[in-house]
Amino acid sequence: MSQSSLNLIAIGVFSLTFLSLIAPIINLSPTFPASITALLLGLGVLDTFAWNNQGSNILLDILADEEQKKRIIYHEAGHFLVAYYLGIPVKDYTLNSWDAWRRGYSGRGGIVFDLEMLKIEQAKLDNFCTVWLGGIAAEKFIYKKAEGGVTDKQNVLIALNLAGIPTSQHQQKINLALIRAQELIKQHQESYYLLVDALSKSLSVTECYQILEQFDSQKLGFRF
Repeated sequence: MSQSSLNLIAIGVFSLTFLSLIAPIINLSPTFPASITALLLGLGVLDTFAWNNQGSNILLDILADEEQKKRIIYHEAGHFLVAYYLGIPVKDYTLNSWDAWRRGYSGRGGIVFDLEMLKIEQAKLDNFCTVWLGGIAAEKFIYKKAEGGVTDKQNVLIALNLAGIPTSQHQQKINLALIRAQELIKQHQESYYLLVDALSKSLSVTECYQILEQFDSQKLGFRF
């Protein structure tokens, strides 16, 4: 069972335990909390094996506060910006599990790269690792520390293994890619904030590209 499902079950069990304590006071049947607990456990198992945890993810997004939703935007904008400047095409993006599910993606949303146009060759491996760590770099840039990025690091490790990079070199590769992503965001922080604003408004990928390209053109014009 996924961590998200377990977290929701834990919250539910805690709530129902509290409910069972006050049940006699409000004349509630003592079997009611037990029945609800069994139902939650069943839904958790069903969500894990039949829905690939998407139900838990959607519920977690509903329960997320505005600050958490804002952090997600900062995180995904980091991926998008780094991909843009490293020439890795962005195909789509989603910022929550509901939109991801509606568009046929798994997980809690994120940047979707057009990998059909590229092959992860040795020469491009460092770029992909840098893009995958762009979200963590963005969170560190804004908040000084990152809360998300577990799946991103897993993607990097999978890519390094597939490329035949020795395990002893993995951490060094991760550190270098993270530093590179941080430098790109700092170097293009004005573009980054424009992209954050664009994602906040749910602009299309095409519109996001246009904003970045227009800003870069203006900067280039000022240099002459």
